Amino acid sequence: MYPKHHQVLLPIGFISMLIAGFNPAIAAKQLDEMMGSSAFKATLSIACGSLEKSNCAQVLPRIAAQAAPKGLTLEAIASKGSIQSAEGICKGVIQGALGQRDAFDQVKRRTECVNAFEQAGKAIYPYYGYFIALANSPYDSVRDWVKNTPEGKIVTVAVGKEGSGGQLTLGNILKNVPELKRVLQMKDQDQNTALDAIKNGSLDALFVMDGPGSDLIDEIKKSIGKNNQPLFKFLTIDLDEAFYKNVQGWNRKPLYYKANITAPGWFSGGKQTIAVDAIAIISSAWEKDDPNAVKAIRILIESTDAAEAAIRADVKIPKDWQAN
Repeated sequence: MYPKHHQVLLPIGFISMLIAGFNPAIAAKQLDEMMGSSAFKATLSIACGSLEKSNCAQVLPRIAAQAAPKGLTLEAIASKGSIQSAEGICKGVIQGALGQRDAFDQVKRRTECVNAFEQAGKAIYPYYGYFIALANSPYDSVRDWVKNTPEGKIVTVAVGKEGSGGQLTLGNILKNVPELKRVLQMKDQDQNTALDAIKNGSLDALFVMDGPGSDLIDEIKKSIGKNNQPLFKFLTIDLDEAFYKNVQGWNRKPLYYKANITAPGWFSGGKQTIAVDAIAIISSAWEKDDPNAVKAIRILIESTDAAEAAIRADVKIPKDWQAN
């Protein structure tokens, strides 16, 4: 033991070595891990439909890439469509969803789901209505086809599987436009089977709600029959202004809007159709119960905005489309 007045002197070189070798960043990181990191971290389970389609394969990954550096992890959850996605939020299974506004609106009208979720941020991209028939059909619009269909006869239209966006949107159209309901009859049938049925004459048409960069629609455009001519064509969906004005969502704003699609050889001069927005929704219960929720939602919205240019390119959003 040294006397109290005795001091231990360390060589200056040794002291310099200690100072030079000490890394405050490394020490802080180690202590941070021991004490529990104070950095923000949260995970959101987001239902997005089929893993192969735009919402899961393109949109959500773009948003997730922007959110990750801020501590927010977005987990893609496959679903059978926008309706099932919204139902998952109502049951508290997931925290959010990407999908069709009209599907979310329908679920939100259920008693058990009235206050279950809210929209997060602005619309992301448009879904368009595609009404597909054989290329040799004498009609260029749905209204003309209906007007020229004799009393008592029907036009059978496949709308995809149960719970599909096509089924929902066409169902809303028929509910609000009696003259179309008189003639058009929906049939639950998947899209590929429906296209084969149209070709063999056992089905009249197919109605699909899909994004502007849809692989399905591109495949239909490329379908060639005899004489190297297109097999199918797209009909104008010409609805009255009253429909767009009167059919409103939970925010008391019009649920649908008109859109003009142009594509050389397919929509010459432009084809009018119905459109509805793709949006993100977030669980109200999660927002209330989780202390991280408010910050997570802010990051989600900011990340969606930051990913807008990339999403526009991936989904092939028209330059003149503006988010609501």
